[in-house]
Amino acid sequence: MKSLFALAFGFLWPALAFAQSSSEAWWSGFLDYSWPLMSLVLGLIDGFNPCAMWTLFILLGFLLTMEDQRKRWLIGGVFIASSGLIYLAALFTYLIGFQAITTMIATKSMTYVFMLIGLMSIAAGGWAVYTYRTKGIECDVRDAASKKKFHQKLGAILEREQLWLVLAGMILLAFSVNAFELLCSFAIPTVFTSTLVALELDWWQKISAILIYDFAYILDDLVVFTIAIKTMSLKVFSPKITQMANLVGGVILIVIGLLLLYDSERLTSFFA
Repeated sequence: MKSLFALAFGFLWPALAFAQSSSEAWWSGFLDYSWPLMSLVLGLIDGFNPCAMWTLFILLGFLLTMEDQRKRWLIGGVFIASSGLIYLAALFTYLIGFQAITTMIATKSMTYVFMLIGLMSIAAGGWAVYTYRTKGIECDVRDAASKKKFHQKLGAILEREQLWLVLAGMILLAFSVNAFELLCSFAIPTVFTSTLVALELDWWQKISAILIYDFAYILDDLVVFTIAIKTMSLKVFSPKITQMANLVGGVILIVIGLLLLYDSERLTSFFA
């Protein structure tokens, strides 16, 4: 828990330092020099979204009943790796989309685009802070029927005798799961990729930022999966972890939203 607050503090501290400087746009400097840390923190927070954790816990519930340990590691590893690759493709799609918008829309009009994104970020962050105590390891975008169907489908995949069919099913399942996860936490990748575009970084920096974000996104799953397989138990995990991640993520979204709203004309001047 302390590590989450440490990461959040490390993300916010540069802003305080720049605020004390005489720079006319301290926040733009903060964003310029802190994009790797921003990528890491937002990726970690996004990885703790309830839909991602709920899916992983359902999968672990099945895997822990298997006797073959190598099979448990292989199936879980393929699922997590597939999720990471699919989410990476989604992040690049977001980035290319925002990059295309900036080339089509006049610089002056981009002010309103970033103001809208800033407002969305503040709203999403405010809601996360408001509801963090009631959040558990549960997916809000799935209804009861959808959850039951997912549970049955996952069981049917894992019951197949041919391992290659099980692995193929895990890849397809990862694709559908990530679609729900994007609905569950769309604000974080949206704000992240739009901020990368606003910073007008070099392409290698944007790619590096997305890779850092995606690695942090699956790191949560890897840690949870490894602990569960090693201990053969899910009792070591508490819903409070997800709750605190939602709280920290909400605060960070509010901060980024305010930064996008503050002096938005200077933000769009990067495209001039």
